Amino acid sequence: MLEYVRKVFQSLHKTQNVKIIITSGVRCPAHNEAVSGVPKSDHLDGSAADIQIYIKGRKLDDSVVLRTIKCYMAMMIDYIALTTNRGAVHISFRRDLL
Repeated sequence: MLEYVRKVFQSLHKTQNVKIIITSGVRCPAHNEAVSGVPKSDHLDGSAADIQIYIKGRKLDDSVVLRTIKCYMAMMIDYIALTTNRGAVHISFRRDLL
């Protein structure tokens, strides 16, 4: 999964000239609980990431990130949502592509 996510984000970085920061990826159960993650979080099996995107050193608004990711990776995403309490966009990837 990690290699898949890396390739997807690397491609987005190269084609859109943006900096992508993964603020949360794979989590162990203890860390997931510590950050108030849901019990069956996709982070537990590595099929989710929370990201921020920067252009020229400026963080994009989460709603812009949400639209960008939806357009760019629509066929790869199972679920996408704003996680405003963490200042990032949550993406769950389709498991059949992993």
